[in-house]
Amino acid sequence: SAAILKSLARLCHMGCEVVVFDVMDPAEMEFPFQNWTTFRGLERRGAPFHRLHVDARKIQKTYLSNLERHLTEIKDGCGLANMDYHLLDTRRPFEAALLDYVSDRARRR
Repeated sequence: SAAILKSLARLCHMGCEVVVFDVMDPAEMEFPFQNWTTFRGLERRGAPFHRLHVDARKIQKTYLSNLERHLTEIKDGCGLANMDYHLLDTRRPFEAALLDYVSDRARRR
């Protein structure tokens, strides 16, 4: 979280207006897995995908706790730096979420 916020703060210091859309799949937010599951990391460019085979029931509580802490740190950090933060659920069409953001922003100005 700290590294992300530090990078975003650099953009603010350069005079950029920063808006963070944190796009998450429902499975990331709810962690509905109940059996042994293989997770594959998708965010490593230029390297083989990292695979992790775990008993999802045993890590669910820790995962959700860590996720909540991470999202809170990002949201709070963005707020302190006057950056807009929005958590988007992929079940909702992006166009609708973006329209809500633009409408809300227009009301705040």
